[in-house]
Amino acid sequence: VRLYNCEKIYSAGADNPMGCSTAWHRDTVAAPFPTSAKSLTINIYLDDIGADAPNGDVLIYAKGSHNNLTSPPDVTDTSNLYEPKLKLGDVLVHDPHVYHTPSGRGCWNRRSLQFRYVEAPMTFTFEPNRFPHGPIPWTMAHAAGIAPHGLEEGSPLEGAWYPLAYPKTSED
Repeated sequence: VRLYNCEKIYSAGADNPMGCSTAWHRDTVAAPFPTSAKSLTINIYLDDIGADAPNGDVLIYAKGSHNNLTSPPDVTDTSNLYEPKLKLGDVLVHDPHVYHTPSGRGCWNRRSLQFRYVEAPMTFTFEPNRFPHGPIPWTMAHAAGIAPHGLEEGSPLEGAWYPLAYPKTSED
């Protein structure tokens, strides 16, 4: 298993440059490996988050959307959405292919630690489905020639940017 991303998620609430709206997406849009790879996203919440919590910007998930990568699900069908209620320290794990969004009700006012893992060994690649709406900065975070990891299309996904997390840690 390799760690391919870790970050602290924090937004400035109403000062967020993205505004206070939803932003439906799949985490794999920026993943540096084939969509067929087994991977997961882990969030550890640093605030109480939910519709009635002080930081009301919980993630909303489209149930079963990880099973169809060819088109976005109908998010107007609210019976197909899942909105968890989370407390400080809660851990939420999801398939990075699942279609999800911040609710927008809290102007993205949330804090969490996020870790993303992928099976190893793995190949570095950016498949064409990475950019359904054109490249945006977030989708380019791991791109060859932009990120300083030195990998090219088809290279083994390894090195300091993608450390081995299990069965033992990488020396670098």
